[in-house]
Amino acid sequence: MALSQKHRSVRFDYLSPRVGEDVTEALMAEFPAREGDELVTEDFLRAERAELGSDVVSVRSDLMIRLTGVIGVAAR
Repeated sequence: MALSQKHRSVRFDYLSPRVGEDVTEALMAEFPAREGDELVTEDFLRAERAELGSDVVSVRSDLMIRLTGVIGVAAR
């Protein structure tokens, strides 16, 4: 869940004097600032990877068919 700017500011102000600005900034970087910055879940990544894999297989198959046609024409 993304943190609002107010919540980010409150957390930063609380943590900074206790652990230092560098550590606080590193910690805050782990919290998305906007909804679009949400972390990717393992399930989402697996689904995307599976879809990409099937796309690669399809493109490879199409390429092999085209190459076979080109090689066949060149051999004549």
